Amino acid sequence: MTAQLDALVTESAVQHAVRQGGHHVAGFGLWALRRQAGRRDVVARVLGETRDWTWLAFMAASPHDLLPSDATLLADLVHRLHGVSAIQWMAGENTLTFTSWPLSTTTLRGRPHLVPGRPAPVRTVPLPSWPAADQELRWPGVSRERLRAALVEATYVEQVAAARPGDFTNIDVVAAGETCPVIVEVKRRTRRPIREGDPLRLTLSQTATLHHLAQVGCEVHIALRIVPPSQASPAQWLTAGRWHAASPVIKPGWTEALVELYGEVGDPSVDALRKARSLGPVGDGTPLFPAAPPVPVILPPQPPLKAINTPARSEPRVPQTPRVKPPRRLTAFTGTYAFLDAWHPVPVRLGGRTYTSAATAFLAAQTLDSVARERLTQVDTPSLALQVARRSDLRADWAELRPTVAREILRFAFRAERAHALVTTLPLVLADGEVLDGRLYGLQGRPGLETLTGVRADLARQQATLGGRTCWACARSQPSRWSAFVRCVHPAGVMGTLACVGAAAVQGPTGDAGAPTVPVTTLAGLDFLPSEEAAFRP
Repeated sequence: MTAQLDALVTESAVQHAVRQGGHHVAGFGLWALRRQAGRRDVVARVLGETRDWTWLAFMAASPHDLLPSDATLLADLVHRLHGVSAIQWMAGENTLTFTSWPLSTTTLRGRPHLVPGRPAPVRTVPLPSWPAADQELRWPGVSRERLRAALVEATYVEQVAAARPGDFTNIDVVAAGETCPVIVEVKRRTRRPIREGDPLRLTLSQTATLHHLAQVGCEVHIALRIVPPSQASPAQWLTAGRWHAASPVIKPGWTEALVELYGEVGDPSVDALRKARSLGPVGDGTPLFPAAPPVPVILPPQPPLKAINTPARSEPRVPQTPRVKPPRRLTAFTGTYAFLDAWHPVPVRLGGRTYTSAATAFLAAQTLDSVARERLTQVDTPSLALQVARRSDLRADWAELRPTVAREILRFAFRAERAHALVTTLPLVLADGEVLDGRLYGLQGRPGLETLTGVRADLARQQATLGGRTCWACARSQPSRWSAFVRCVHPAGVMGTLACVGAAAVQGPTGDAGAPTVPVTTLAGLDFLPSEEAAFRP
């Protein structure tokens, strides 16, 4: 908790600078809850629909009693965001009570106005201990009310919401702008001279929150305080180091974000942050602190040395177009993917009999011998099944029936949970061409892979159609030469595709004109554009 309260020192300094610049700073605390944060898929945690977010505005009064400036700012946020609730807290003698107010807006004369819903009690918890007077000296410039509010918000997140790390993200500074809310993320970094060239990173949770706020039309900045390593206390942070304007730079794949510096600012006001960003990013070679003065030494006579100056600012970096990685090939149906093997146990109903696997059903369909078919329903090992099949004659029309039989058996074998599991193998390319015996050719080998890939494509399109907001239903998608994939023709090219769907994009076949491809079931990103023609695609 001490570390969280330490962060209030730099946050309060930024709030003061923003107020001095003429912008109203919110008197409520804003937190973001991402329901997808607990998912294992990195891309699903970052990219998601608007309804995957919940926003909490903490306040000591009811929404009806907010100051007009706070009510106006909160109404603008509620109008842009989805699922905003006000969390009113009331401190008693020994307890802390939380009440939830759902928030919506109504538009009057072109401006959104706050409409609180019916309040509902949430929970009462023991009152947290407030910082003692001597402890408050550790956080200069932070009012006692702000310290209390921070403790209350942390209590709700940890005890009432019982959030896991990374689920909740605190919005450091929320201010009113000329046309939209202004969001400032405040960061402090300690840098030693030897580490000046190392990149500065943001967590995935912070990256997702800032990106989402920017997508809904907020003005987003980062105020970065670079502090020398010798300054260890919050009080020293305000007297040492320098402020820099910065912004997050998203790396392809959405697995991390880097902080891109936009130059030094005298004070972290909104106008100063805007001006610094308008001048462009600082080059990689610019040190964050000037070099230490050289130590005089006695040297043999030599040509005079040039004066040591701080290196000049390098030219802005020209971002390179990221390359989309080719899809991985699934070359062995074993382990996690053993369910794809033709011999994997699964009941298959064919001709009034039930077989123990797709392979035994395929062998039974090759013959008209009823005794052999009945015997195949009782065997459960590949060796015994092949022995029974070799003793029976092939039916005369088997060559013509083989592709149809293989497709229908696979469709029967991959239903319900197995159908979902088959679709989740995307974007892997199925490439296990094992053929245990010539009798299995068609269910295995290249024809078997093509048939299984086709069944996967049919199931994927069905799931994409039912899923609604998927790349299958996006107007920026076009048919691909690969089944179960669509080409993404984002107007911003590869960079736009990666920013929209992240690591779900893979390098498509040569015939797709170099456009990245994504599985049809990919959850739509923030640039999703609905298409009325998606339902009629072949």
